Amino acid sequence: MPAWRIALSLIRPTRWVEQGVAPETILATKFLGDTPPAVQMTRPLCVYPKVARYKGSGDSNVAANFVCITDERDFNQTPAPKYGP
Repeated sequence: MPAWRIALSLIRPTRWVEQGVAPETILATKFLGDTPPAVQMTRPLCVYPKVARYKGSGDSNVAANFVCITDERDFNQTPAPKYGP
């Protein structure tokens, strides 16, 4: 993975930790054979209750072709209830 890509991937978590600015999405990457650098697919990981939804055009293996939306209740998984007192 190029150094510039690694550096960019650290900017959002650093801002979150140091400045309290949480990212709206985090890019998830699946590598071919689980070994970098060949990318099989990417997806945005969205802030709950939003979910990644395919826009309907473009390569479905590319995160840019997805949008984070608040979807119908039956599509979103409900978080587990808190246990204990």
